[in-house]
Amino acid sequence: MIDLEALEFTHKLGDSYDEFLQVLLENFIIEKKDNGICLQVKFDENTLCIKKPRNRSDLNNVLRKPKRAYKRDKKNTEKYLDYAISDKHILSSRIDCSGFPFRYANGGVLPMLRINSVDYFCLFYRAINPVGWNISNGASNDIGDLLNPCRIIKREFSEEFLIMDHKNRITYLYDCESPLTMNGTQNVALELWEKKIKKEITNYTKAPIPLKWVDGNDELQIVYKREQPSIYKGFFVNITPEDNAIEIDNIAFLNLSDDFHFYDGEVEFLHKNGERHKFLLNRIIGFFPVKEFLNNLDNKEFHPEFLYFNGERRETTEFTAILEEEYFPAHKEFRSKNQDIEYQKATNKFDLCPITRAISLKYIAWEKSEEENIESIIDKQNSLDTSKAAKKKFDVFLSYKSEDEEVADLLYEFLKRKNLNVFFSGKSIKILGNSEYSKAIDQAILDAKYFILIGSDLDSFESGWVDYEWRSFLMLLRSKSKKGELFTFTNNIDPNDLPLGLRLRQNIKFSFQNLEMSFDNLYGYIK
Repeated sequence: MIDLEALEFTHKLGDSYDEFLQVLLENFIIEKKDNGICLQVKFDENTLCIKKPRNRSDLNNVLRKPKRAYKRDKKNTEKYLDYAISDKHILSSRIDCSGFPFRYANGGVLPMLRINSVDYFCLFYRAINPVGWNISNGASNDIGDLLNPCRIIKREFSEEFLIMDHKNRITYLYDCESPLTMNGTQNVALELWEKKIKKEITNYTKAPIPLKWVDGNDELQIVYKREQPSIYKGFFVNITPEDNAIEIDNIAFLNLSDDFHFYDGEVEFLHKNGERHKFLLNRIIGFFPVKEFLNNLDNKEFHPEFLYFNGERRETTEFTAILEEEYFPAHKEFRSKNQDIEYQKATNKFDLCPITRAISLKYIAWEKSEEENIESIIDKQNSLDTSKAAKKKFDVFLSYKSEDEEVADLLYEFLKRKNLNVFFSGKSIKILGNSEYSKAIDQAILDAKYFILIGSDLDSFESGWVDYEWRSFLMLLRSKSKKGELFTFTNNIDPNDLPLGLRLRQNIKFSFQNLEMSFDNLYGYIK
């Protein structure tokens, strides 16, 4: 058994709060929860940790010697994990991994983009160990990340995923309205890319990426010292023995145009000759059709349909040339000899990184459960006449939070009496004849000339599908991909308190006491 405390690169957590930080867990608990799992982790100031990125490789090298013991410990850990997660008769398991410690915390995002009605997974090529196609992810930076790995998810996605519309001078960013400290190196990356591509992108209009977070089936409970557990729900917990990692992940749906340019915003810092240098990692970004990708997860070699490098679209046949003639030469002074050796040793250089395969399997399970939920909703709508409506395009899209469904339902009936074809998710999914909910929404947004956003409180505009819907419609208007009008239909809300993207849009107020008059007022803008 490895004596972790004797290793020169391990430290007690109490001595290392405010830098790159991952604790080494020698045990944790897995419990079954509904359709997912609950992971329980415990640590305190005496728990050992690593506090430099290179220590991940140091730990892996120690664990792999002697090789026979490593294979045995890895195989046993995989077996126990499989029992704990897959065996229906096991409700709770304590996983003892004292000879095979796991690094916590990591967080990441699997981006799924819809471009011209085709769904793609967007992955970054990782040319260091573990080599292969990776999601947007990273490790904890400090004690705050350990106690709330949701911060890692948001920071890494904000840093790495930059989208440019050069024609209309718009930069699409995740959560660009949040304080800069929440978005890591986002602004640094924009400045570096501006110098590299010689475009004034720091002067572009910044707009939020239209996205919908998937509500995962897993749960995380964190016990620090002897405090009450912190509980996080709605994520995907992934435990990958291949690289000794515990990661909390999410999946993001994005609806975009094919006119955009994709950039890797990951920034690395290098100390050289007493100075701190910053440079763009500028990884190759691959786009993989989702259905084909998921049907071939047992493969060891994956090739995207197309690539982006330096913000420009490239053909997949150019991959090797880009890597050898552009990527590696540009990174020569930043890569260590060990990284080059590990890359050359990799037997399957076009495989998926362990976490990518793990979250892809989670996506398959999530999609199956979602299809079952949608089918149950559709079964309740058999009374609707779908033969004619399914062939029509929608004039109006109603977007609302569940708390405002009664108002949305009444407005839907009002607009129908005005001979308008209205998308109202409570009734329109069956009319579309489409059990894939997100595709139904995207098509309706593309069709609709008028978008009505209903809200009786400010939370209405930032929740789930609502946020995704109005940002998608607004993106289409900004990129001039369609013509239309967006209206906010609110009760007791100051328009100046709305999210930035909505403040300049026409606001119509409604009253619960006189909804019919409010509807007439709204109709005056769209008739």
